[in-house]
Amino acid sequence: MNLCLAAECTATYSLSKYEDLQRHVGDYTNNAAKVYNNDIIAAEVLTIVFCVLVATLFGADYFFLIFWPERKYPRWYNIARIGCALFILIGLWTAALASTVIVAAHAAGFTGVDEQKKQEILNLYNRPPLGISPFRY
Repeated sequence: MNLCLAAECTATYSLSKYEDLQRHVGDYTNNAAKVYNNDIIAAEVLTIVFCVLVATLFGADYFFLIFWPERKYPRWYNIARIGCALFILIGLWTAALASTVIVAAHAAGFTGVDEQKKQEILNLYNRPPLGISPFRY
């Protein structure tokens, strides 16, 4: 649960930075330049959603365990909890894999302006990086 909290906080911060980058580049160029970084934003949203599901499911279980430690839960509840946990596990694995592939192989970019303006934008907004990885294909 703590790892998911850290992942959710990191994804939220990164999402905020990339959305700010889109807005700032658009404002700087009077919406002539369009930033294309939707793949990393989608991976961040996926990470946030599944981390919230972890907090919801296991946070509720933790709460119930504290207040009713000797309560026996029905079989259907335990099976449903295991099913939800497996669904969340697959979703978190997918989010981690997608984030890894996107950061390792993709790069954000923008169009709509000439080369001189592109270089100006790159010099002005160097964080978060438009070239996510030096190892892109």
